[in-house]
Amino acid sequence: MKEELLLFVEKFVARMKRQKKAFSITDIEKSYNLERKKLGKSAVKLTNMERLTIESRLLKNQILQRTYKMTGYHKPCQVVFFS
Repeated sequence: MKEELLLFVEKFVARMKRQKKAFSITDIEKSYNLERKKLGKSAVKLTNMERLTIESRLLKNQILQRTYKMTGYHKPCQVVFFS
């Protein structure tokens, strides 16, 4: 599953790069579950380890940088922007 997830993340990042959009790890998870449902598989909840794997891959490739913005509920929400 880890390889499948990382392959999906690469495709997701390429799509966001074309659209020039910012995104969060939660956006990746929602999109991943939507893709799994289209294939007839069940939705999954990412573990903290899987989230860290995604973040480390994104940061390692130096494609992305990490930043935070405030949501309407005054809680910080992690958002990933292109550098």
